[in-house]
Amino acid sequence: MINYSKAENASIILRLIVGWTYFSALWRRVALSDKLDMESAGWIGIKFNYFLPNALGIKPIIEFLVENPDLLQVNMIAFTIIEGVVGLALMVGFMSRFMSLAASGLAFGILLGSGWLGSTCLDEWQIGVLGISGGLMLAILGPGRYSVDSLFLRSNNVFHRIDRFMWKMLSGKKVTIGLAGLAFFITLATNQIYHGGLWGPLHNLSKMPEIQVSEATLKGDDLTFGITRVEGIDVYGNFIVGIRISDDSGNEVVFENGELQRRLEIKNFRPAKIGFTPYAMTVELGSRGEVRIPDLDSIKGDNPQITLIDVNGKEWRFDVEKE
Repeated sequence: MINYSKAENASIILRLIVGWTYFSALWRRVALSDKLDMESAGWIGIKFNYFLPNALGIKPIIEFLVENPDLLQVNMIAFTIIEGVVGLALMVGFMSRFMSLAASGLAFGILLGSGWLGSTCLDEWQIGVLGISGGLMLAILGPGRYSVDSLFLRSNNVFHRIDRFMWKMLSGKKVTIGLAGLAFFITLATNQIYHGGLWGPLHNLSKMPEIQVSEATLKGDDLTFGITRVEGIDVYGNFIVGIRISDDSGNEVVFENGELQRRLEIKNFRPAKIGFTPYAMTVELGSRGEVRIPDLDSIKGDNPQITLIDVNGKEWRFDVEKE
């Protein structure tokens, strides 16, 4: 007969909640809506693209995937299945210690990718650090009486042996204190890196949009430039309502409203897009594209500049190289 402690039995509370946070990813992407369809507006790959601008440590991996959509789709399907399996296993209490560590690993990946996001609170960061700590706690506590594991652990089978091995590995006081210290360090470090939560000015990279322009070149009468959105809220694109091109001879061309769509040619490189409404050019978070404006025959002077004007009045001004 296995004797379970009250604390171990109470792990069902955490198991159900942590488990659902992961299983619900599969449920909402497959059962409630087809978020694995690359052609749908709710494709999970676009959400993954939003992580890119300020991801920590794994930014090159995210960038490679979002710029190779077929590989991204394979990874999104695999990641969704893994989340579903880990979540369901935790809820029913199957291989609980192993799945708890897997949940911590998933939470760590989420933290590195999206811990900087959250326009009204530090929501993605909180999800990540609480997922890590909750998974580690469950791995130490074990499955408890109210679990599938409690049936398997009564006999000397492979599941029993795996659980006993992990229990011996995790149950020592030094290991517990070490894991607590690791989780606390990750929490404090990411809080500071993402948000300035320990010292210095607080910052929120999800609050206001930020645009970067690269390789702006005027060749003859054609202007081309790269545009990337690196900050701002993830659920709403920022809106460029005007583009002004000028030179130091006083020549100036301004495109506004519907004229933007008529005159600008855009090539997108990522699932998050640069596009148009009837009144503005929309730039989604994490998007990267090339913009071409042909027939700028009035910009003849030296030192041309391009200015992007957002709907809220914010402007971004960049120098243009003239060939």
